[in-house]
Amino acid sequence: MKNEFFGSKKDCLLSASQCDFGFGPKDINKIKPIGDRIIGQERAVESIQFGLRMKKPGYNIFVSGISGSGRNSTVQKYVDHLSSKATVPNDWCYVHNFSQPDEPLALSLSPGRGRKFSEDLENLMNRLKDEIPNAFEGGEYKEELDKLRKKGSEMKKGIIKEMEEITSSHNFLLKKTSMGIITIPIWEGEPIDERKFRALPEEVKEQMQETQDKLQEELNDHLEQIQKIDDEIQKEVNDLDRRLILFSVGRHMRRLQEDYRDMKNVSDWLIELQEDVLKNADSFRRKNEPPGQAQVPVLAMPMPSGPNLRKYSVNLIVDMSKEEGSPVVLEKNATFANLVGKMERRVEMGMMTTDFTMIKAGALHRANGGYIVLEAIDVLKHPVAWDGLKRALTDGQVLIEDIADHAGYATTTTMKPKAIPVDLKVVMIGSPWVYHLLASNDEDFKELFKVRADFDSSYSSEDGSFEDYCSFVKERVNEEDLLDFDLSAIQSLYRHGVRLAGDRSKVSTKFSVITDLMRESSQMASDKNQNSVNSLDVEETLEFRKRRNSLIPDRMQEMLEREHILVETSDSKVGSINGLAVFTISDESFGKPSRITVNTFQGKGGIVNIERQADLSGSIHNKGVMILSGWLHEKFGKYNSLSVSASIAFEQSYGMVDGDSASSTELYAILSSISEIPINQGIAVTGSVNQKGEIQPIGGVNEKVEGFYDLCKARGLTGGQGVMIPHQNVENLILSKEVIESIEKGDFNVWAVKTIEEGIEILTGKKAGEWNDAKKTWSEGSIFAEVEKRLQDYRESPRLELEAWNEKVEKKKKKKSPKKSKAKKPSAKKK
Repeated sequence: MKNEFFGSKKDCLLSASQCDFGFGPKDINKIKPIGDRIIGQERAVESIQFGLRMKKPGYNIFVSGISGSGRNSTVQKYVDHLSSKATVPNDWCYVHNFSQPDEPLALSLSPGRGRKFSEDLENLMNRLKDEIPNAFEGGEYKEELDKLRKKGSEMKKGIIKEMEEITSSHNFLLKKTSMGIITIPIWEGEPIDERKFRALPEEVKEQMQETQDKLQEELNDHLEQIQKIDDEIQKEVNDLDRRLILFSVGRHMRRLQEDYRDMKNVSDWLIELQEDVLKNADSFRRKNEPPGQAQVPVLAMPMPSGPNLRKYSVNLIVDMSKEEGSPVVLEKNATFANLVGKMERRVEMGMMTTDFTMIKAGALHRANGGYIVLEAIDVLKHPVAWDGLKRALTDGQVLIEDIADHAGYATTTTMKPKAIPVDLKVVMIGSPWVYHLLASNDEDFKELFKVRADFDSSYSSEDGSFEDYCSFVKERVNEEDLLDFDLSAIQSLYRHGVRLAGDRSKVSTKFSVITDLMRESSQMASDKNQNSVNSLDVEETLEFRKRRNSLIPDRMQEMLEREHILVETSDSKVGSINGLAVFTISDESFGKPSRITVNTFQGKGGIVNIERQADLSGSIHNKGVMILSGWLHEKFGKYNSLSVSASIAFEQSYGMVDGDSASSTELYAILSSISEIPINQGIAVTGSVNQKGEIQPIGGVNEKVEGFYDLCKARGLTGGQGVMIPHQNVENLILSKEVIESIEKGDFNVWAVKTIEEGIEILTGKKAGEWNDAKKTWSEGSIFAEVEKRLQDYRESPRLELEAWNEKVEKKKKKKSPKKSKAKKPSAKKK
């Protein structure tokens, strides 16, 4: 039996077609492919293209928008396009700094030549390891070396002979030792040893010591001559070694100098390398160990063997030999070290050590001359990564350092590699709140990211949008080998896109969500052995997806059905009404009804928000409650004060309540409580209200309507049940097929109201009331007249109570006062 309780406001009742999104038949056979277009993001695309064209400092790009709106794919597309047309940037390598070993040098080479340079140096050192030792062991070298040694010996023979003669004349003996030439006194025709010397008389020892000191002074000049001869011979030996090594090194170095003469930095470093090789010729000699004298490794650790040629190697950190344009780097793990590079370490002899060969490039090095794409949240969640990126963009160079050094902490690291200049475009992708976070807290942010590209979550569903969806669907079908989607299936996908946008004039740009729905629908149709996907498959997929994610909504629904949570869906009650709330868990939202109750009584306390008293009310909800007081004063307090207090509560609500979407609902309950006119419990209400009584739009209207429908359906639809929504939200209605069918049958209803007056009439079945300005009263029998009557009772009650009290007091006074008596004249006292 249909419930006609809502009666009078038929013009507010919506038809099934007004609760759904529909469109006429379309021809999908002439749909063109998407091509290079980015659907619905013209503004963002223009911003990205502009930012990528700008070459001036600071014109980096921040791409903001919700996940799944095509941010990453769009950025990738345009960056790849420009990259393919750009020139390949230079290679970069680190080499040993011969003048300052703790500050490795950074060398830039034309693309591809860095690898060749590294190979050339490796080949050079391999040759020198063989050629130089062989040259030292050659007969010609040994012959020249023997000549120099003989020359030195001959030059020193005469001097030594003179020294022996002088020594002998003083009765001393000249002797060569490993410590040099010494003089030994002769006693009784024989050299005296230490023991015999101590046994001599003191005066003899003193005489010998005095003679030896004088003798030493005479011999010093001769010793200096010998040292000069040794120095000259050693210099000639060094010159011989230098000529020998230069003969081996020079011919190779001349070829390298010729190969890299167009790069001055490389050419200069090769000259320094050659000088260092000449200075360190001994490091290339073979170390011959005597038989049976093999070294035992200390602590079982391997000892280095052969010449240490690490400082002559090349650490190629950026190799562009395989690039065909400027680099594009997508850094997914944007730590400080991954962005600016790092210095690794190794253990040698139980100690941590490092050198320039252990320098590793960061993403900024690899993207130098091109583009780097970063997720903003990845940069911000790693310590000092944002500081490292900002410093590189501000300074125009990347300095590799330990994170502790960057933060100002002392470390044992002594390596300070030279900074590498960078010229690159940074594209950072993030949510709008991340952009505002950076813009509000870092004054340099807007100077470094001057271009913002905002990706919209939806775009107009007017001309061409359906065709865009058709093109997108066909492209996905071809690229992912899905089943074909017929017209009805595409229409269902498009309808879901409109619902995601939450507005019939818009359609969602969350194409990643639409793609997932296509994949699942294709699988659904495939499981049924179909050759194509139709609308039924899409609808079943949506229902299956809803079921997969509905554990918590189902548990809440069960609590409602079992009346563990009290919500009425039939009859009528005073001061009680059903509000609607939306819950969001992960990406899924659902609506559930909530009971709101109001008690009113005589007093001056105004409206008491119980949630606020319990610290469970948010600021927006508090504001909404205060607006109710403004409306009540405007309606009923113009000529008389409001002598009423009201308490409002969301029953069985144990969490935070916020938002103003229940403010009109609360106002209806207040009016019901004051007037004592019952409200239909089969109607749930949502909507904000202003001080003038105008109903304002809210969010989540589809979820709210469907949530109350589910409860009514479980308890049995009566035909009088439904939801009352703001009239502005009609364009947001895209209800499920089941709810639409129920509305079409008349089993369920949706009303759209503009004012409090319209809403209260639907809820009570009575007229709200018309104000008679002449009589200063509301129309007889109306809701507002009943409200005014009760308010007047509240106003009169204190006066009547006061009059009764005064009358009572007067009676008590009369009862206590004595009766009047004649006054006696005083008698004269007798003397």
